[in-house]
Amino acid sequence: MALQIEDASTEAESAIATYLLMIAQAPAMRPLREGQFYQNHVQILVEYGRFWTASPRPKNVRKRIAGRCFRNSAAVLQNQPTWHYCEGYAIAQSMTLIHHGWLVDEDGLVVDPTWNIGTAYFGVVINRDYVDSCYKVKEGMYSGILDDWKRGVPILSTAPNKWLPATGPYSVTSKILSR
Repeated sequence: MALQIEDASTEAESAIATYLLMIAQAPAMRPLREGQFYQNHVQILVEYGRFWTASPRPKNVRKRIAGRCFRNSAAVLQNQPTWHYCEGYAIAQSMTLIHHGWLVDEDGLVVDPTWNIGTAYFGVVINRDYVDSCYKVKEGMYSGILDDWKRGVPILSTAPNKWLPATGPYSVTSKILSR
């Protein structure tokens, strides 16, 4: 597994890592279905995710509606060609662990259009084309891509090279080379 407890540098990051590793290391409840790459979204996060640096939201990004973090992030992404959509788990300032969506700017800093600033973020970058295709199909829906249970969680049966970025620092290639 890519994620290790030692990767955490704060108490909040340690809480995220502990939670994700506990779920990922639990005995499989059922075998993979034919065509599935993963049993659940946590396995994707443990394999391809990383911690991200929290930062204040830029002044040119207005705070969006609470409870719609995935859609908020997908909407802001449309006007930011150098940013990336990221989904995973984050800890709010209230110290609540939440499945969450945010953006990452060209410097690798979190841009969160939903919260003022979170305490810790752990997630995976999902490429722009995959995000766009999911939100065209999911019109009016507010669940994330990693846990889109209403559509049968299609990412679990999609090869990572279809949803990870093809080039750049968060690409399939960079993940393989960093191992």
